[in-house]
Amino acid sequence: MAGSIAAAIFVVEKTVIQLLSINYYRKQYARKIRESKRLIRLLNLLYETSRRLFPEFSKEFEHEDTEIHCGTSLIEARDNVDGHTNVRDKILINVHRAREKAAAAIGALKSDVASQELGGTSNLHSVVSKALESDRASKALARRLWLSLCSSGKDAVYKQDIQEVLGPQCEAEAEEIFNILDRDGNGDVSLDEMTAIVVNCGRERKDRASSIQDISSAIAVLDKILSTIVVIGKLWK
Repeated sequence: MAGSIAAAIFVVEKTVIQLLSINYYRKQYARKIRESKRLIRLLNLLYETSRRLFPEFSKEFEHEDTEIHCGTSLIEARDNVDGHTNVRDKILINVHRAREKAAAAIGALKSDVASQELGGTSNLHSVVSKALESDRASKALARRLWLSLCSSGKDAVYKQDIQEVLGPQCEAEAEEIFNILDRDGNGDVSLDEMTAIVVNCGRERKDRASSIQDISSAIAVLDKILSTIVVIGKLWK
């Protein structure tokens, strides 16, 4: 009898712990996670468009691409005489180019075998997600995206700029992107606005991951405490 009661209490305790965990995560993070995924999806689209217009490590975005892929600047040291990247930096940049080409080739091969497009999209998402892990790479990503959208001679990005770059087939996405970026509602997006949004996206992802880990640890401790109480109660009976 005592054993059955203890077992029932144990089951109830485990159920309560799971409900507390699930309910807390759902309420605290579901909305923020959806918003984060939505923003990253749109950043992926912008980055794909930017790379199509300006291939990686082209002269327009050589510095930004190095920052995006490495998280640290590999081309800060410039030759004051001829203005070219030094030998070490050129080697490192070429290594990154070779890596990207290899990844694309492997992705294409997998796509042929599995009849799925595994290369380009997943690689784009991987680059954006990796860049969001550091402020420095996030800022470089923001600069690349903003400059790809901004019309020559202008100091802000407007809705029509995004529509023109993405094309008529992405009119809804252009509208969504502009509404997210123009947070102050003044009708344009400055480089500072773009940078703040991208950097904050990365920081919030890291903060959520850290918070979820802390909460999981706290729930695990509570679980152990309650389990110990159940065991003691069983022994006492």
